[in-house]
Amino acid sequence: ILRIRDTAGIVEDVLDGKVELGFIGSKASDPRLEFRKRWDDEMVLAVPKAHPWTKRKFVQVTDLRAENFISREHGSGTLVSFRQLLGRGRGSVDKLLHVSMELGSTEAVKEAVRAGFGISILSRISIRHELAEGSLVEVPIRGLNMKRDFYEIAHRRRPLHPIAATFREFLKHC
Repeated sequence: ILRIRDTAGIVEDVLDGKVELGFIGSKASDPRLEFRKRWDDEMVLAVPKAHPWTKRKFVQVTDLRAENFISREHGSGTLVSFRQLLGRGRGSVDKLLHVSMELGSTEAVKEAVRAGFGISILSRISIRHELAEGSLVEVPIRGLNMKRDFYEIAHRRRPLHPIAATFREFLKHC
């Protein structure tokens, strides 16, 4: 079964035994879970192709406040990682962003940004096709290194089904 959910939902599904393996962008703090780094990713500021910022080399963190920000729901690994990064020595995250929408999936956020409703921070992996086709444009934020790791999670005390174990082995070679 493949489920695409927010980080909290994936952790819950693994703990409840609904799925054997999950993939998340930030570690949870639950001793029942084991984490294996699987790949590198980077969060990027995504703007629609007609946005004035597409002509800029970078923006400042303080520039973000002037734009409508489209956010993922609470519990999203991308949102958690970005909020932690913004909060380091910069004061209240809520004062740095003007959240105009909170949506339940990456696909919904991508569509809202493409439609011109605002800007967002998204995983580069999740928007690689949109970046390639030019419907979304990445704009660097000066002074922010938004690299992060993606982790495979599994329950420490539950053996994997042979199919899940084979999939895990397959991922080692990707």
